[in-house]
Amino acid sequence: IMPYHILIENSTLLGLTFEAVVSSLAIGYRVRLLAQARDRAEIAEAHAMSMADTDPLTGLLNRRAFLRTLLERNSNWTLLLLDIDHFKRVNDSLGHAGGDEAIVQVARALQRKMPKGALLARMGGEEFAIAYRGDMMLIEPDELLAEIRSIDLRGGYRITASMGIANRNVASDDDWKILYRAADMALYRAKSDGRDRFIRTRPQAKAA
Repeated sequence: IMPYHILIENSTLLGLTFEAVVSSLAIGYRVRLLAQARDRAEIAEAHAMSMADTDPLTGLLNRRAFLRTLLERNSNWTLLLLDIDHFKRVNDSLGHAGGDEAIVQVARALQRKMPKGALLARMGGEEFAIAYRGDMMLIEPDELLAEIRSIDLRGGYRITASMGIANRNVASDDDWKILYRAADMALYRAKSDGRDRFIRTRPQAKAA
């Protein structure tokens, strides 16, 4: 019916080739969509993990992430616990928004004085923790307290903080409890002795 032509003779092969090209493009497009979906899922997962480990007000590590990271790095740790003095007065004087601003400003002050490789967390409320490896004083406590003292809140309101410092090798949750209790007791003594100061102590042998 039709005169001979090489394309007619190879029409089946050409049809299969066209189908293969179209299928490959479709598969490639589908793979691209799946890769984009996977990337979005990984980003969302990373964001969720970051949110789970981060204090929403300050952007610092939260207590859980701080402790997990510290325990993962089996080492000798120096722990500084810092608490804003008379924080209820801050809330009463400036309102809760002013209290939140005080917490944010203290977090920034601590970040400015952080030694390289140290961990910084908001432990809850107005309490912060700094941990770094070794027993050397990589942070000068008086300078840190002076940095907080220099914070200028609304209306010229000034704040101070107290600090407890302890050191111990941490390889287990019990070791952490001993270290935390020692630093917390030192912090309590700093508060009792008049606030706006630091006390350094040695951990006791057993966890409470």
